[in-house]
Amino acid sequence: MTEVWTYDISNLSDEDLQNTLQQCSSSEKKEIQKFRFLKDRLGRLIGRKLVTKKLGISSDKILISESGKPYLQTGPKFNISHSGKMVAVAFSKTEIGLDIEEHKMIGFEDLIQRFHPNEQAYFLKKLDEHAFFKIWTRKEAFLKALGTGITRGLNLDDCLQNEIQFNENRWSIKSLQAPKNYSMALCSNAPLEGVKQLLICKAELFV
Repeated sequence: MTEVWTYDISNLSDEDLQNTLQQCSSSEKKEIQKFRFLKDRLGRLIGRKLVTKKLGISSDKILISESGKPYLQTGPKFNISHSGKMVAVAFSKTEIGLDIEEHKMIGFEDLIQRFHPNEQAYFLKKLDEHAFFKIWTRKEAFLKALGTGITRGLNLDDCLQNEIQFNENRWSIKSLQAPKNYSMALCSNAPLEGVKQLLICKAELFV
């Protein structure tokens, strides 16, 4: 079964963060320091904390691919996403991609022109942030599952479909329940039925 854990980082103390950082190796600290903004550093740090908590492993087991994607040499697949005050991690036995996005004011009309024609039509019918972030999170989850990121291009795939055929694999895409003013989506090369979502509290993570 695929599980998605989410965590609100706004309730963390400086002590929590320092304790978590001290558990990281020097290479992990270096990787986290690459992020320019504090919220992005916190997102990566707590994302790793969620992975080690769920899988019962030490943080040094988490490797980084050339594209910057965390992964394990063997064992379950996972994917981390963070935006605003929320961090989310998807766990699965198969390839997985996850995206969570805070609803922020951006140039929707300009960016949507780079999307697939069917996605553009959907947005123009709705003309609101919920429609945009539904498309964006589904597309980002799909591209993260492929491992290509946006280098593949934003206009090649209609991610409003529930399934996309790519490289002899059938990829399932699903919009998930998300906190207020957020959107979240999941993609896998296996059917996404019975996805289990958990909101993790501080007491569960820092024990």
